[in-house]
Amino acid sequence: MKEAKQVIRDAELAWERDKDCRAFHRALGKLVLANNPEAIYLSSTKMKPRETVAQFEMRRFWCLHQAARFGHAESLYCLGVHYDGGDLIIKNGAIASVYFRLAAEQGHPEAKFNHALDLINGSNGIKMDAEEGLRLLNAAAALGVVAAKNELNRLRKT
Repeated sequence: MKEAKQVIRDAELAWERDKDCRAFHRALGKLVLANNPEAIYLSSTKMKPRETVAQFEMRRFWCLHQAARFGHAESLYCLGVHYDGGDLIIKNGAIASVYFRLAAEQGHPEAKFNHALDLINGSNGIKMDAEEGLRLLNAAAALGVVAAKNELNRLRKT
């Protein structure tokens, strides 16, 4: 059997080449059943054949939660975005901030930015810690997060 990383690469390449969602999901199927977090996350990014938008959104949210249980950084971040914006779920900044913190701890650049803002502002139930917030903001900027660079520039001007 192919190594999981190769199966995932093959599925991504097949999608890029053919835009065939059936082949994409078929390629990932065994890895999803084996609880591979990257495969679970990727399966949340494409609709299945004959799946309605509502069914896709429900499956996506479920898959994100399943991958997040394994500490998958992108899934944790996506859940933070959903809770922060009230997309597919009731808006809840406190829950969003937990997901952003967990994703930031896994090294996710945009999550570092979001968690940094919560720390700097003491928002969403997070205790203010400007020093840690600035550390994370600098880390996010160093990883190429434009919004973090802009926020650092704004803070320097004040």
